[in-house]
Amino acid sequence: MKKVLILSSRIPYPLIGGDRIRIYNYGKILKQRYQVDLAYINDYGTQHYKINLYEAFDNLIEFNFPSKLLVLNSIPALFTRKPVQVLGNYFSKIQRWLNEHLQKYDYLICSHIRMAEYIARLPQGIAPKTFKILEYHDAISLNYEQARFMASGFWKYWYYLEYPRVKGYESDVLDYFDVGFVCSPLDRQYILENRQRTGKPFKGLFLMPMAVDAGILRIASPVKEENWIVFLGKMDYYPNELAVEYFVREIFPGLLARDRTVKFYIIGANPTNRVKRLTNIPNVIVTGYVADPFDYVRRAKVFVSPQLIGAGMQTKVINAMALGKPVVGTTKALGAIEGENGVHFLVADDRQTFINALDLLLNSTQFRQAVGQRARELVERLYTWDRVGERLLEVFEKC
Repeated sequence: MKKVLILSSRIPYPLIGGDRIRIYNYGKILKQRYQVDLAYINDYGTQHYKINLYEAFDNLIEFNFPSKLLVLNSIPALFTRKPVQVLGNYFSKIQRWLNEHLQKYDYLICSHIRMAEYIARLPQGIAPKTFKILEYHDAISLNYEQARFMASGFWKYWYYLEYPRVKGYESDVLDYFDVGFVCSPLDRQYILENRQRTGKPFKGLFLMPMAVDAGILRIASPVKEENWIVFLGKMDYYPNELAVEYFVREIFPGLLARDRTVKFYIIGANPTNRVKRLTNIPNVIVTGYVADPFDYVRRAKVFVSPQLIGAGMQTKVINAMALGKPVVGTTKALGAIEGENGVHFLVADDRQTFINALDLLLNSTQFRQAVGQRARELVERLYTWDRVGERLLEVFEKC
């Protein structure tokens, strides 16, 4: 049996965040035909996720480094041209292990550019027959390019510092790999154009979209709808903070002027103080962590994704679509999904368009259900892990 090594900068569990979801599901899919080992950095100091990891991986190679050490490790990067997040995750102990063991594997998936430096620094002649894949997830420099103009405080400094470093590294580091994976056509085009602009040769960059777990499609529906609008995401993630603040301050008051009973639920773990303060606006509820966030989504009339910055494909959006919910979002949130505006979702890039779209969906049961049903059918056709798995296995078999 051929062997696959997946190299990750963090534990791909619990399944929150697109990168964790992708790597965990890659493991489950590939494990059907290959031995799949996971080498990862554990900065949590926790072990209780291991039992879950064995569902997707055959062997676990754990490198324990406390979070404070990752921060200290980042300081020297400030005096280089490489991304701080790349050198912050670089440890000689992992490099030595990789130099010794990589040749035993037929395939390598490097999760995120944060771990790509280990492949860039492989000694010449080490594991030349190992087929090396860089899993970008998305083009993070595309995210930073937008965010540096909207962020404030620490995040503004961070995005300005990292943007030029990440943009160059993201393009150049693909030279050390055989192919790359990325989750959306927009991100793929952005990376390839950056390589072309700097005179880099063409490299295979395969589209591996985000997908939903089959269990979501099996969730019983419909349920009694409440007059709710919902947003779901990690609420200590800056793009999500910015999105809900924009919605609450710019869009929601216009809806309340038309219907005083509509409520906006912000669902997700670790809400920051900035997010919690939004509850000062009438009918805005911040739940924090909930055991079953999809229950809120199912009961709501509409799901929103008012992202102002971002890259890749929004997992929260396709999850909501899989539950048969109509989605209103910006081009940043919906542009990576192969659907049609007004048919599978509603695109709204300004305040008034957003208000009008929500008003229509909230007040027309027939239209709301029709958009939700078509959204679910699109996900079933294109965005399940069974579908993406077929594509993934096809790439491996051709390598």
